[in-house]
Amino acid sequence: MTRAPKARVIWWSTWPGALALGLVALAMVIFTAGGLILLALLSPPDSSGLEGAVESGPPIAVRLLWMVLGVAGLALPPVVVVMARRAWLGWTLVVLAICVFVMAAGLLMLGVL
Repeated sequence: MTRAPKARVIWWSTWPGALALGLVALAMVIFTAGGLILLALLSPPDSSGLEGAVESGPPIAVRLLWMVLGVAGLALPPVVVVMARRAWLGWTLVVLAICVFVMAAGLLMLGVL
């Protein structure tokens, strides 16, 4: 009687591998998402003592857009973990590529790139 060959376990679809990919994605998007959320919540410095005119900052639509983009950026790492656990390598790589673009946007926003 012959035994069936044991199925290979893909490393990135195990819990430790999926969580490691999620932490990598979180490290890529945390500064961009945090920066966008802080920009949306904080008001600009008041210059009324210097020029006599109070600036209100960006309009509310721009602030809401920053908030939505920040929250969407924070939603990417759990999506990476779910896609990796389901062993969907293509979608996992697509979401990781989106994380790279979000990281590049954050580096541009912070003046690093």
